[in-house]
Amino acid sequence: MNKFRAVWYVAAAFLLAATALAPLATDPAPAEAAPALCQRDTASDLRWISWAHLNAAGFEPTLVESARWLTPLGEGATYLEVAASIGSTDGALAHRVAGLYRQLLERTPGQSEAAGWVATARSQGSTTVAVELAASAEAYSRGGDTDRGWINRLYQVMLGRSADQGGSQYWTGRLAAGVDRRSIAAAIWATPASIRRRTERAYQVVLGRAGDQGGLDYWSATTTMFGDEGVEAALTATSTAWGRAQQHYGAPAAGLPPLCPRVLRWMPAAGTIVRTLQPVGHLGTNLATLTFDDGPDPTWTPQILDVLARYRIRATFFMVGSAAQRYPDLVRRIVAEGHHVAIHTMTHPNLLTLGRAGQYQQIAGSKNVVESIAGAGSVSCFRPPYGNRNATTDSIAAELGLATIMWSRDGRDWARPGADSIVSGNLDTRYDGGRAILLLHDGGIDRSQTVAALPRLIDALTVRGYRFVQIC
Repeated sequence: MNKFRAVWYVAAAFLLAATALAPLATDPAPAEAAPALCQRDTASDLRWISWAHLNAAGFEPTLVESARWLTPLGEGATYLEVAASIGSTDGALAHRVAGLYRQLLERTPGQSEAAGWVATARSQGSTTVAVELAASAEAYSRGGDTDRGWINRLYQVMLGRSADQGGSQYWTGRLAAGVDRRSIAAAIWATPASIRRRTERAYQVVLGRAGDQGGLDYWSATTTMFGDEGVEAALTATSTAWGRAQQHYGAPAAGLPPLCPRVLRWMPAAGTIVRTLQPVGHLGTNLATLTFDDGPDPTWTPQILDVLARYRIRATFFMVGSAAQRYPDLVRRIVAEGHHVAIHTMTHPNLLTLGRAGQYQQIAGSKNVVESIAGAGSVSCFRPPYGNRNATTDSIAAELGLATIMWSRDGRDWARPGADSIVSGNLDTRYDGGRAILLLHDGGIDRSQTVAALPRLIDALTVRGYRFVQIC
């Protein structure tokens, strides 16, 4: 079975690469192969992702589900970040809730019970779920409906032993003094002995072995800061866990591959109006994001994609819905090469000439079209044609969960002033203080000047110390 799985993962990796990364047959051939930002062994990544999901959620993900974590790895996400993301899925939270039910109430939860506690685990953490279950009337009943019996049962399920006389007297005394069961359950759950027991279990589940003294001390201390989920994610992100994942599917054990360079990204909140970039991480200025309007276009968009691939820069394309309908393969290529899709209405009208119904049709219609091609949830940003917007526009964008992205630099490539002018116009810092949103175009009319200017513009910004950020 493991040998079959190993072959399956190699085949799956090949299919993903063939469908997501290769230039589409209907597109003009690029001048040179478009390099990925970071080359990774997709089959190895899939094995680790599937194994991590199996541990966290109790079942293996589908290929489509696994693929959602491939992109972050290729964009420089750490193994801990990916493992934590896997551990925060509904499936993983449901698995954790079910485990707490078995531990604390000796039964499995009903469907409605599980759904409610999954929501609690997501918003407040699994510790809250554990404490609430341990302090419940059902748990008290399982302790014989007496304070002493309930305390003894907490010791058994949390510490793995019966309560000693001193402990029993102390906690029953606290109950008699008016301390509620929830506070006592929380206190026992947080004792070093309880934390260490849970850490030992995490070692067995994730690493398949007992924990060494130093490791148990370290991770037990970490639990108080990051919770059980954080410790399990951290163990999943170790070289030992990576090797176990490879062996589980019949491949040789191997250490963690090097991380990819981090792709800088900023995701504005829905309903915001954005005119300049915000600081990203520790970077405050000399930031630039490349945005392209009016495409996709079968002549100019592929040439722009080739330039971006050559420089390993990811951009955001504000698409006209009617163009996306005509050239869906270009939309797919844009997404496959790591760029983001956004919307620029259906037919590029001046929105100020339309009432609410007309504006809604233009904005929502383009969102529906692009997401039908690029995938649900792929669109989070909108740009109004000509930059023309009013309160109605802003209200509709917010209603649809979209940030409105304007610009801080405009080299007027839409007027075809020549490549020199396009470059110089996009180096002007007066409106953004070095946090630039650059307005460029890949469709509508002849964009040969934009194609010619783009490499020079990237070089000029790079020489000036700019880092490229992907927006949306």
